[in-house]
Amino acid sequence: MTPKHLTVGSVDHIHQIFRAYRSHGRTGWWFRGQADSSWPLLPKAGRSEFHLPGDRSIKRFNTWCKQAIAYDQNLPDNTWERLAVAQHFGLATCLLDWTVNPLVAVYFACFEHQDTEAAVYCFDPKTFVNENVLDLEELKCNGIGFIPRAISQRVINQRAVFTVHLPPTEEIKVQASPVLTDHPNLVKLSIPSTLKADLLKMTSDYGIDSVTLFPDLEGLSKHFNWETKLMSARKTAA
Repeated sequence: MTPKHLTVGSVDHIHQIFRAYRSHGRTGWWFRGQADSSWPLLPKAGRSEFHLPGDRSIKRFNTWCKQAIAYDQNLPDNTWERLAVAQHFGLATCLLDWTVNPLVAVYFACFEHQDTEAAVYCFDPKTFVNENVLDLEELKCNGIGFIPRAISQRVINQRAVFTVHLPPTEEIKVQASPVLTDHPNLVKLSIPSTLKADLLKMTSDYGIDSVTLFPDLEGLSKHFNWETKLMSARKTAA
């Protein structure tokens, strides 16, 4: 089965689409934005520049945990939660970021690579990790869901959830949706580059921006730089 493919035609159109694909808290559709629609739907550990054969990405994560404790004495004890923390601090892991807020996905699709077609994916997960399984080296799975606790402010603000890919080079297997008849559980929304600026202004109007998604000085600086670019563009147009 292949993903359903839609092309977003306007700001109003994407609102109409999201009325059909709703998260219902965390039990319905999940969303992911990618700034380039040609990028594969893979976690960082599965991409060519980070991929290691066998289970070495898990071994790298275990080594990271042994050293990370020196930087944060409050690291979670649970393996899955440590994996989520590592992911949000940029480590190449087997986790792929999703959100239950579609506008967060739109932000990530549109914030960078302004001249490139973007994509927002909608995914309906029905299988979730067993958090009692702590030995990741023994686990084989393909796009199963992981819902973390509120372990960091970024997880909270981004309404973050994850899919798990072991091995990390395997993309999500597209299956029939358990809810919608004759409908796949993965939908790709292509966003033309010409819509990115308007969609980013829309998410900002709704309070989805770098300040709220990255509640630290990095996020504040990103937001100021974005506003400065808009101010500079208006000055040039005048």
